[in-house]
Amino acid sequence: MENENEVQNVKVIRENCCQNHYKTNWQQQIQVSNTLYGMGFLGALIYFVVNSRGLVSILIGIFKSIFWPALVVFNLLKFFKL
Repeated sequence: MENENEVQNVKVIRENCCQNHYKTNWQQQIQVSNTLYGMGFLGALIYFVVNSRGLVSILIGIFKSIFWPALVVFNLLKFFKL
């Protein structure tokens, strides 16, 4: 009886260990992606705002800095004809 309880405890520990590790990896990948996108966004925002000459161009620069990754991916796919 005691041996069966130990086996069940080991199974539960293994399941919890693997699930927590998977969630941690997934969360770390999201954090890295968010960090890279945020750095790119800030860099693009600074670039577009510094090179703008009015309110309208500042607003266009903010819009461009938000959506520039999609434009880059689209143009790369178009360039490689995929």
